[in-house]
Amino acid sequence: MLSFRQLTLAICLALSLHAPHLSAADASSTPLTLKDSKIGFAGKFKAGFWQPVWLTVVAGPSGARGTLELIVADGDQTPAVFRDNDRGLLDIAAGTEKTILLYCQSGPATAPITARLSHDGKTLWTQTLPNSIPPHRSTQDFVVTHRTTNGIDEAIKTIRRPADTALATSRVTSANELPDRWWGYEGVNRLALATSDTSFLNSLTTDQQQAITQWVLLGGRLIFCVGREGESIAKSSSPWAPLIPGDFVETDPLRERSGLEIFTKSELPFDDPNFQRNRPYITRLKNIRGEALLDEVTSATGRPLAIQSTAGLGQITFVALDLNHPSLETWKGRTRLVASLLQITPADRDQSEHTTHVGIKQLGYDDLIGQFRVALGQFPGVSLVNFTTVSVLTLLYLLIIGPGDYLLLSKLNLPRQITWLTFPAVALGMIVLTSLLGHQFHGRQQRLNQVEIIDIDLKQHVVRGTAWFNLYSPATTRFDISFGMLQLDLKSKPFEGGWLTWQGLPGDALGGLESHQPALAHRHEYLVSSPTEKFFPQL
Repeated sequence: MLSFRQLTLAICLALSLHAPHLSAADASSTPLTLKDSKIGFAGKFKAGFWQPVWLTVVAGPSGARGTLELIVADGDQTPAVFRDNDRGLLDIAAGTEKTILLYCQSGPATAPITARLSHDGKTLWTQTLPNSIPPHRSTQDFVVTHRTTNGIDEAIKTIRRPADTALATSRVTSANELPDRWWGYEGVNRLALATSDTSFLNSLTTDQQQAITQWVLLGGRLIFCVGREGESIAKSSSPWAPLIPGDFVETDPLRERSGLEIFTKSELPFDDPNFQRNRPYITRLKNIRGEALLDEVTSATGRPLAIQSTAGLGQITFVALDLNHPSLETWKGRTRLVASLLQITPADRDQSEHTTHVGIKQLGYDDLIGQFRVALGQFPGVSLVNFTTVSVLTLLYLLIIGPGDYLLLSKLNLPRQITWLTFPAVALGMIVLTSLLGHQFHGRQQRLNQVEIIDIDLKQHVVRGTAWFNLYSPATTRFDISFGMLQLDLKSKPFEGGWLTWQGLPGDALGGLESHQPALAHRHEYLVSSPTEKFFPQL
């Protein structure tokens, strides 16, 4: 007969022998295996902005069928499910490998991204993506460049800024690491492209080229280094032609050095025979649109080397020579030149010098969008019950059911058992009072605050609209929200896409993207679905 100790050991041994069998069975039934994942630009991205997410998955023994979704917590730590009804559909055979590009809005500084496969309302597979917590703050300037050496990394080290607005950089090594939709660049402050890397540019797909061009026209900022390849870049059939701030004339070697030397306060090795034999080529433009920041010589000669121009709603910093040219790689002035090009607007210089302080501050937010959120949260006829009111009511309630009840019964010479009647009566009365006050302060109907900003560029026929909504409900309930827009039947470009999603809030206060607040309770997720044509009917 087995003792208690022997029986315990036998049970533990049986469980340990049986565990691998269960794990193997579970592994064989897994519909997907995550082979690789890439987020943002070479793994770098900011909190609170749209990001490209590449998922490489392998189907299990039974294949995989369903919708691949991304789940990220929003600023209030509520899970948001991002679903693309076209790209996210998955139906692959057993052992098949597939790479899918999806988009989602990155969450706060502590929120990872989770991938999920669902089918008919059931979750078949889920996994948190590695390295999916945003490495950069939402307020940082983010510069993306590609594999060429153009001096940006060295220049950023010389630019001094506060930690929360410091310049961050990312270098992609392959065209496959760039998004194919313009909103994938939403978190990028500047994109640097060098046409000397012809193999990289030629490997971009048509969708990727259009995404970059459309992002710039809708408000992006591009540093465009065009040297020897100016003629092919500027021709009308080129996808980059809308970004050229002038009419192409020719490409020829750099003739004068005075403009570059005075601008950078660094001497060029112009007398070096090797430099003379291998001078960088410049792209010469005429009828330039914008401001010439740098000319080949000190006086205006019509041979600008750097032009600041607008393209639609965006900005172009056109550099007429290849900054990654071999003769410039060891030139000390290149770092200063690139640093100046990265800070050509007054706002950039103010952040670098840190001579001014933001005067608008409220509730821990020093960003304009934080003040904007506060204004949108003010609803007519709705007043928030402050902490003082709640404290006074709570204290009054405790005084009534405690010493008040005792003194009342003593004064009337009533038996203490009457407390069993007075206590529920007082509790009921307090419930009625707080309910009436709640309706008085909070109202009885839903309210909506809405602000729209429409930017129009008549020259290039570019229109971008942004709308913000704050929905207020006096009672806790669920809503199904959609945003419709009428597409005018005009001779213009059709609607090219957009999303309805939560609004990120910079800062480290409650609800901010840099806040480390935990989710205090389980919250039901909500769906952010890609737009469909039915939401945008023709007028």
